[in-house]
Amino acid sequence: MEASNKALKQNEKDFYRDQQTSVKNEEAKINEIKNRARKENRKLTKQEEDEIKRIQDDGKQYRKSSEERYSKERKIEEAAQRRNAVEALSKSAKEQKIIMGNLESAKSKMSAKSAAKVVKSSAKARDGAIKEAKKEYNQTKKILDEKRFVTGEISDKEYKELLKKSQKRNALGRLKKPKKPTKAL
Repeated sequence: MEASNKALKQNEKDFYRDQQTSVKNEEAKINEIKNRARKENRKLTKQEEDEIKRIQDDGKQYRKSSEERYSKERKIEEAAQRRNAVEALSKSAKEQKIIMGNLESAKSKMSAKSAAKVVKSSAKARDGAIKEAKKEYNQTKKILDEKRFVTGEISDKEYKELLKKSQKRNALGRLKKPKKPTKAL
């Protein structure tokens, strides 16, 4: 999970560094053409204007393909995160079913004390799954917050939709600790 988040962050850093380098190179080439004309005390020629236009178009095309590549890589990493979360939740649910099955089959042999241990173990497994789901949700929310409020990469509507999907994906609505039973008087 942590490695996946690091990969997402590194991918994002590489993307923005690549974008900055592209813009700087583009600006340097254009400034070189403009400075040459300025030194010669003349306006830009049609050929120089065409060259500037070509440099800008090439830069836009490069940044667009770079963004598409980044987007694909990000989607792959996010899909891996979703798979990991599902596996963690599935594993916890399976463990809980196994524990409950063993409890049922050995019910007549178990003392109240060992049954309490099994229930406690089951609750611990459930709590671990809840904690892991919340952790992944918070990490995803942090990334979405950055994309919405820092970089402006996604709109408010996209932000809310992605946040809602993340909540569903992490099953946060279903993974709530049950209320403690009250003792009968």
